[in-house]
Amino acid sequence: MLWIATLSGRGPKGLRIQTAEKIEENAEILANATTLPSDPVPTAVGTEYGDSEASTIASRDSDTVLSSYHYYLTIFRERLYSVWPIVDPGRLASRLAAGDKDHEANALAAALSLGVIAQLRLPNSTESEHLVHKSVLLHETKRLQSITDYQKSCTLDSLLTSFFLHIYYANIQKLSAATYLLRETLTTAHMLKLHHPEAYKSLPSEEYELRLRVYWILFVTERTYCAQNEIPPILQPISEFPAFDDRKLGYTSSMSGFPGLARLFTHLKSHYFESSPYAVTLQDEKAKILSTQKKLERDIKCPELGETQRIDFNITRHWIRTLIWQYTITHFPLSGHSEDAAFSAAYPAMIAKDTLALLSTASAGSICAHGYGMELKILRLADSVLDILVCLPSLKYSETAAGWHDALFSLSRVLHTVGGQKSPFLATLQRRMVEINFPINIPQELESPVPNAWVDAPKALLLGPPEVENGPKANANDDLG
Repeated sequence: MLWIATLSGRGPKGLRIQTAEKIEENAEILANATTLPSDPVPTAVGTEYGDSEASTIASRDSDTVLSSYHYYLTIFRERLYSVWPIVDPGRLASRLAAGDKDHEANALAAALSLGVIAQLRLPNSTESEHLVHKSVLLHETKRLQSITDYQKSCTLDSLLTSFFLHIYYANIQKLSAATYLLRETLTTAHMLKLHHPEAYKSLPSEEYELRLRVYWILFVTERTYCAQNEIPPILQPISEFPAFDDRKLGYTSSMSGFPGLARLFTHLKSHYFESSPYAVTLQDEKAKILSTQKKLERDIKCPELGETQRIDFNITRHWIRTLIWQYTITHFPLSGHSEDAAFSAAYPAMIAKDTLALLSTASAGSICAHGYGMELKILRLADSVLDILVCLPSLKYSETAAGWHDALFSLSRVLHTVGGQKSPFLATLQRRMVEINFPINIPQELESPVPNAWVDAPKALLLGPPEVENGPKANANDDLG
């Protein structure tokens, strides 16, 4: 039996008539739309502006700014509401239609627009005269936050504005700003006592539901971000979950699977991704790891979820399995043929096989909707596959080498699909593959971002280590704890 040594840790003006008509048209789309505008490209100016230029443009074209808000609200409704079901696009559109005196609504709309642009990697410029450049949206967000003095009065609007600014900066890899804004958002959540549901249980049911949603979205977002950047998390799980049933808002499916996603994240203990300040009892820890991995290995069926949610749920499940394995390899000796798959050196190969089988049936849109979060999860999985090749370098020259190559190539294509050729996550993966003398070149253009062949690519990886038997099927909202 081969044993692997443990690794060490690693001046607004009135609207033009034409623009007013377009805004009315967009508002109607928000209420009734079932399809996305056919060619959503976001901005009207092709160069970045400083604050002074952005201020001049915003003052001169406030009607165009408002038109832009409605445009991105339409995209949000169709492509990203299932990711962040915490802003009612129709209600926000109605507040915007009431005029520019609702500064909090306008600030939220500007920040949400930035989040949409960054999350979906929308182009930076277009010849359209009805949209403004993202630098104008950023200027407007900051200007309106200053007017409202948002740090003195904590509201859900100000919290959500900071949240979408965090999403924007995280996606463009300005991590210092993203981290600061995330902490600001979490502090506001605590000041609003979102972590104590009993404090707002007397509110109308819709408001109570919204606050629960916001808390759990923040919990999931923080755990993801902190795991990637090795930052200690702040938020803790609470006992109450929202209903997430939005069919009354005109959505075709229920969001009721989200509590299952939140429960998945309760398995992601902070010591799995940061240096633990205390010693753990390895025998007890081993039992916990085995129990958690067995639960996460279950083939989760989510018939009530749309494709975007289903992909998010299952990719997150595989990502958490990967994080726990990477923790395991730094604390326990692993075997190439362990009786417990979770303690096998080849466990990431099994996770990769499950992941690629899932993605082979997914549309590119359902993958790209998760932006930065999808990239960091796929990178972590690919990184764990590389960990195996570091532990067992002979595999690079064995009969299974083609399987490892195909799996890494497929995971690289996911990163390319989401972030493009200039994705920093793709660059990180390619750099590490070069470091271990296992380079893979990704073509500039891909005919099919999600080829069906992915499901077959990693089969050779499983030659040798024992197969993991499929456990009983589970529902997304089953208690995995």
